[in-house]
Amino acid sequence: SGSQFLHPPALCPTRTYSTDCSVTSTSSSRPPCVRPSSSHDERERSWLERATRRIDGTPPGRLTRVLVDEVGRVMAGWAKRRSRKAALVVERLLKRVIDEFEGGNEGAVATTAMYNMAIDGWAKSGDDVAASRAEDILQLMTEQHSRGNHHVSPDTISFNSVLNAWASNGEATRAEEILRHMDALHAAGNVDVKPNVRSFNSVIDAWAKSRVKGAAGRAEEILANMETLYNSGNGDVRPTDISYNAVINAWAKSGEKGAAQRAEGILKRMDDLYKGGNNAVKPNVRSFNVVIDAWAKCGEKGAASRAAGILDWMEVLYFAGNKDVKPDTISFNAVIDAYAKSSDPIRAEGILVRMENMETGRGARHELGPNTRSFNSVLNAWARSRHAGAAERCLGILERMKLLYQQGSLSCAPDVFSYTTVISACAYTFGEREEQRRAIGIAFATFDELRECGFGSPD
Repeated sequence: SGSQFLHPPALCPTRTYSTDCSVTSTSSSRPPCVRPSSSHDERERSWLERATRRIDGTPPGRLTRVLVDEVGRVMAGWAKRRSRKAALVVERLLKRVIDEFEGGNEGAVATTAMYNMAIDGWAKSGDDVAASRAEDILQLMTEQHSRGNHHVSPDTISFNSVLNAWASNGEATRAEEILRHMDALHAAGNVDVKPNVRSFNSVIDAWAKSRVKGAAGRAEEILANMETLYNSGNGDVRPTDISYNAVINAWAKSGEKGAAQRAEGILKRMDDLYKGGNNAVKPNVRSFNVVIDAWAKCGEKGAASRAAGILDWMEVLYFAGNKDVKPDTISFNAVIDAYAKSSDPIRAEGILVRMENMETGRGARHELGPNTRSFNSVLNAWARSRHAGAAERCLGILERMKLLYQQGSLSCAPDVFSYTTVISACAYTFGEREEQRRAIGIAFATFDELRECGFGSPD
C-alpha cells in the first residue's frame, strides 16, 4: 500500500522561513547552477518584479480573471529562477489565489498547474528543506482534491517534481516511498498519477547519491524492475541511457568490493541492448568514463589494466564510427590515474605519450591532448616509484609540459605541483652516488626556475 505523507500542509510564511518574501531586493545570491545575468535575464527579472508588485498591490477580493492569468505567468517565471527566494515568491502567489477563492472570489482559481509550479519552484531551488516544502504543497493539493475541489488534482508531474526534490538531497528511502505511493494510487484507479521513466530515474538517482550501504544494489534492483515492467508492456517506464548511467554511477560511487566489475557489467548490458536494436540505451562517453573511473579508484589487483581495456574498447568503437563514445581527456586521465595508483609509471607515461601524439597531430581524429592534470599524475607516479632515473624522467616530463605550453597548449601549463613533484622525485633518489648528485642538481635548478618562471611560488 502507498505510504502516508510525512509533512503537514503549510504555505509561506512559517516559522521555518523568513517572512520577507519581497521581490524588490536584488541582493539575494544566485546559486552556481544558474548562468550569470544577461540583458535578457535582467529584463525578465524586472518584468517579474513589476508584475509581482502589481499583484501584491491589488486589494483583497479584487483579483480579476485577467490578473489571475497573469499570476500564472508570473509564477512560471519565478519558478524558473532556481533559488529559495524565487520559490518563496511562487508559493506566496499561490497562497494569494487560494485566499482569494476561499474569501468568495470565484474568479480566482488555483489550478493544478499553479500548484505544480510551486512544487517545481521548491524542487529546483537548491534549498536544504526544498523537498519537505515541495511535499507539503503536494499534500495540500491532495487535501484540496479530497474536499471536492475539482480544479486541483495531483498528477504525475506533481509527484515527479517531489521525487526530484528528494532525489537531489539523496533521500532515497523517501523517494522510493513516494514512487510506491504513486503506483498504489494508479493501481487504485487514479489515471492522473502513473509512474513513468522519469519517476523511476529520479529514485535510481536518489540511491546513487545516497552513499548508504547497499544503495547501488538497490538502484540496480529498481532498474531491473523497470525492465520487467517494460517487457510486460508498460511503455511508460522504458529504461533509457539515463537509467543505466545512473546505476553505473551508483556502483562507481559505492566503494563496495566488486563495484567496478558491477559497473562494467551494466555497461556491457547497455551495449548488448543497443546492438540488439534498443537505441534508447546507447552507451555514451559518460557511460564509459564512469566505469574507467570506477576501476581507477577501486584499488583491486589488475584494476589499471581493466581501466585501460575500457579505453581501448572506446577507441575501437569510435574509430568504427560511433561518435558518441569518442574518448576525451577525462577518459585518458582516469587511466593514467589508475596506472599511477598501481605504481606503474611506465604505463602511465605510455598513456600520456598517446595523448601527446594526438596533440601534435598523429591520431588527430581524437582532437584532444593532455592537460596539466595528465602530466602531474604521471609526474607523481614517477616521483613515488623510487625507480632508478625517476628524477630525470620527471625533469623530462616537465620540459615537455613547458614546450607544449610555449607552443600554445595553455591547458598544459606547469603549476606549483608540477615543480614540487620533480623536486620530490629528487629528494627520494637513492641510487648510485652519481645519480644522487644529478638529482640534487635537478632539484636546485627546478626550485630556482619555479621562483622565476611565473607559474607559481614555492610552497
